Amino acid sequence: MKEAVWSVDSSQPIDRIFPMTALLDGAVALPRPTRNLVSEFAAVALTLGALGLVGVSSYAVRVRRQELGIRLALGATPRRLQRDLLADVAPVAAMGLIFGITLGIGAAHLARGLLHGISPGDPWTVLGAATVVSGAALLSTYIPARGIEPSRSLSCPKHHS
Repeated sequence: MKEAVWSVDSSQPIDRIFPMTALLDGAVALPRPTRNLVSEFAAVALTLGALGLVGVSSYAVRVRRQELGIRLALGATPRRLQRDLLADVAPVAAMGLIFGITLGIGAAHLARGLLHGISPGDPWTVLGAATVVSGAALLSTYIPARGIEPSRSLSCPKHHS
């Protein structure tokens, strides 16, 4: 490279030679500790969101205990009740994912300067976050629904006379 430059103009000083992409990377990239901190905050936000979803879904199942007990008494099977609970949660979770992905990609476009080397709509990142959140939604409904049995938690309390 030095020879090529000096063949055109031998008075040009040449200190360091590196590709333009390396110069650009250094100019727009955040320092490693800052990138790590942003990544850690993103992981904490995703975890808190999933935990919040678990709490809300579990509460929604517990609130319906009386209804589920009545349906069991009328002949519904525990599997049917579990399926119904999951079917009730699925559209809400899907709507949340659609809004979350849309808002997340929009926020990523606003923070484009922090995303060096990754696009705001990176499919692996979006897929990973969507998988965590959907898994939390379904598990947080399935786990309490799994306890639906006629002889367990939904049965009427025994009255002592």
